[in-house]
Amino acid sequence: MKMIKRALAALALVAAAVGFASTDAEAQTASSDFEVRVLVNAACTITALPLDFGAYISGQSTPLTGSTTLDVTCPGAVNLPVTVDLVPLSAPVGAFEMTGPGANIPYTMTWDTANPVVLGAPEAYLITDSTPITIDGQIAAGLTPAVGNYAQTVTATLNF
Repeated sequence: MKMIKRALAALALVAAAVGFASTDAEAQTASSDFEVRVLVNAACTITALPLDFGAYISGQSTPLTGSTTLDVTCPGAVNLPVTVDLVPLSAPVGAFEMTGPGANIPYTMTWDTANPVVLGAPEAYLITDSTPITIDGQIAAGLTPAVGNYAQTVTATLNF
């Protein structure tokens, strides 16, 4: 009988321990979601001012010239190509034409005044960091277009 009392006493202790354990508070959690974001800006920019030749006098005896600047900024860049489109793409190199009320007015553009390269040629202008690029334009002498305003939109592209 003593053994049974001991077994019952041990069983009672285990039951009491289990009872205390089950009355402990259970762990609880709370959570919240949050958004992670970033705004990515273009690392490089290119801006251009108009190439305005001014006034051309029909049949004038000297070419008319003008110039503009492309401002190219690309921090840390090394040898990135800048190109200028040729419209239409099937036209010969450098065959830019402004349209207006009469026949088109052909003109040429070059860059790098010290070592001129005709725009529309396959060669690109290579820039490093921030580079202003001067573009020189010329309308040949002796043209006799109709009176009026002539223009063309040309696109300069920086590939980065």
